[in-house]
Amino acid sequence: MADKVVDFLLSITENPYLIVLLVSMVPLIELKGAIVIGAKLGVGFFESFALAYLGSTLVVLAAFFIIKYVFALLKKIPFVKMLVLKVEDIIWD
Repeated sequence: MADKVVDFLLSITENPYLIVLLVSMVPLIELKGAIVIGAKLGVGFFESFALAYLGSTLVVLAAFFIIKYVFALLKKIPFVKMLVLKVEDIIWD
């Protein structure tokens, strides 16, 4: 199974480091899956780990900076507004 995934990813790009970085950004796969795919691609363990950690961190940083804009859009929907306000109270208080 992992071989088929690696073959598919190699058909998209030949750069194994980029593949490890992008796979680590996918929820549910993240670090563990990216390290395994990195091993299949011949990337060293520490390099795979560093790239996987960087990829999963980039997703969190992006979500952190986008969340206020998403909440502002969700507040325009009447039945969602109360939920968003409660979540904001929990997060920012």
